[in-house]
Amino acid sequence: MSGLSFNEVMSGSVAGAITLHAAIAIDDIDAFLADPNHRGDLTAVIDWLPFGTGMTGTGVFELFKPTADPKLKLMVYACRFEHEGSSYYFDGAKRVRSHSIFHLWSDTTTLYTNIHAGADAGGKIVGSGALKLGVPQLAKMMLTFKTYPAGSSGFKTLMAFGGFFLAQLWDSYVRRPLS
Repeated sequence: MSGLSFNEVMSGSVAGAITLHAAIAIDDIDAFLADPNHRGDLTAVIDWLPFGTGMTGTGVFELFKPTADPKLKLMVYACRFEHEGSSYYFDGAKRVRSHSIFHLWSDTTTLYTNIHAGADAGGKIVGSGALKLGVPQLAKMMLTFKTYPAGSSGFKTLMAFGGFFLAQLWDSYVRRPLS
């Protein structure tokens, strides 16, 4: 069993300036690839202007999660966090649609986000907007990829993840399902 981790930082506006510092962990690459939702763990630090900085949360990351629409897959970033004793839920998704390759960058770098009052996505929306991953942040993210445990086949793990990622992009932007 080998896994990988990486960090991603996205910023934008959700009823005020917001930055998500996401640490993604995929403990078992084989199980991740076999899971239809391609789920990993998310540990987040959220800096949100209305509340302050350094709010932490844990939740889920899902990569190319299928939806009822065969032309839409989601990259999900969701976690519960607290502020002044109250629970909130960060619910974000990048929308990967089967359409022109010219949309690939915006689709895979724009995180549409709602922040809900309460411990899950069923609570009242208290903020809505979008975060972006810029080119400098993408370059920094690429340098954070690590495989574990030590002694595992790190190259094989990275190739499995990268191959999956590229195959999903190919299916969405080049092959494009007709249904």
